[in-house]
Amino acid sequence: MLLHGTGPEPAALGRGVVPRWTWAHVVFVRAGDRVRVWLDGNLDIDAPCPPGRLGNHPCLFLGGRCDNESNWEGRIDEVAVFDRALTDAEVARLRPR
Repeated sequence: MLLHGTGPEPAALGRGVVPRWTWAHVVFVRAGDRVRVWLDGNLDIDAPCPPGRLGNHPCLFLGGRCDNESNWEGRIDEVAVFDRALTDAEVARLRPR
């Protein structure tokens, strides 16, 4: 699920399932006015995200929000943040084999 901001925009829901107590490889890419999320190598979310909704916030939260709403239950490992949007080919190379 991708939820950005507190405005009237609906959440973007993926179809992928991550069974409890398992590891999943997730890649999140924001390019222009779109957000794309890959789950274990498969594109799961491709949704609009207007510029300015995420880009100007001084903080980046992974696994939770600053107000403790909708926090992630589980573990997060091997996080990488890039200074540009990755291409589909670059995303594919990141997936563990």
